[in-house]
Amino acid sequence: MPPDPHVFAEKLRRALVKAGVVEEATYDRENFALRFPEGGNLFLTNAFDEYRRASFFSRRATLKRWVLSAKEQREHQLPATFAEAQANLLPQLRDLPYLDQVRLMQRIQSPKSAPMFPTRPLASELVVALAYDSPRTIATLAQQVLDDWGVSLDEALKPAQFNLRARTAQGLVLQGPGVFVSPYQDNYDASRIVLTELISRLAVKGDPVAFVPHRDSLIVTGSEDSEGLLQACALAEPLLKENRRISGQPLVFRGGRWEPFQVAPEAPTHEPLRRLRFLQRLADYGQQQDILQRLLGEGTFVAQYQVVETDGKWFSYSVWSEGVPTSLPITDKVFLHSERFAKDDPRRGMRAWTEVERVAGTLMEKEDRHPARVTVKTFPTEEMLAALPTVAST
Repeated sequence: MPPDPHVFAEKLRRALVKAGVVEEATYDRENFALRFPEGGNLFLTNAFDEYRRASFFSRRATLKRWVLSAKEQREHQLPATFAEAQANLLPQLRDLPYLDQVRLMQRIQSPKSAPMFPTRPLASELVVALAYDSPRTIATLAQQVLDDWGVSLDEALKPAQFNLRARTAQGLVLQGPGVFVSPYQDNYDASRIVLTELISRLAVKGDPVAFVPHRDSLIVTGSEDSEGLLQACALAEPLLKENRRISGQPLVFRGGRWEPFQVAPEAPTHEPLRRLRFLQRLADYGQQQDILQRLLGEGTFVAQYQVVETDGKWFSYSVWSEGVPTSLPITDKVFLHSERFAKDDPRRGMRAWTEVERVAGTLMEKEDRHPARVTVKTFPTEEMLAALPTVAST
């Protein structure tokens, strides 16, 4: 029988109190977190995921590790100077949807105390942040820390990248013909994408293509290696369903920089690569939907990102309903719904997002979100509906 998350939360709460980490803690069931009376909280998603995947006989040890980690995190103080901190700095690959979810959660808990995490753009929605690494905890550093040290992010990332290179003495290892992986499983495997001098020397066909589906995974193959790309997709897909996922968008290293990797629609790798991006969006939009709905309340409906498979191909869609202010995810298609429409009404049906945006874009208000959304408060007019070609009836 799989463990119950709420039972786990109570076990960890009692263990923290017994170990003297805290005098008391309250379980926040809605946000799946432990709240401490003197301030601070411990989100439980990653801890429970590790506990759930551990064998029955290993779960007690897993619980103990998280108690020790929480103890160190609460007692740990960052060095007072940059010189003292340098040896423990590492680059940290992050994705903008994750950082946006952190920001939204902080707004829900305490609107006045949201720290800003400085990042350097890498490609697509991937950015490089700065981490202070200690034996049991990893702290993503806020801008205030760098300001106190008197250094910029670029200055701090130089020793951080040197430290990561020193931890990568083995390099990447061959997983299969033309496919290389990072074997370290140290929370920085995906971050090793910044070690381009190492990646560019790998024996791959074409330009290096990197997959970073999970914090503990970096997969590299060649842009002209169809079998290698398919194997990389197979390795990446299950990792995108884990809590510590990062991205389903592979990147190619060309001209000295990373950029999103795309293939022609007729290529045998086209659909497997698209599926990775759909899996990422399903997870990202799913988490965003829950958090955003709590933040916005009942005044706005936060629409779901939905995926359908037809003849082996996937497409996404969302529902725009008349009379309901809605936050719409960006999807391939939009289903226009109104109580006025009969089932066979030609106004009712699925339309391509690009067509809806072209005709009714004035009704769409762009939101500052990752992944992206638009707010719609007014339903398309009859003239707009008449100008929209129907893609498929439902």
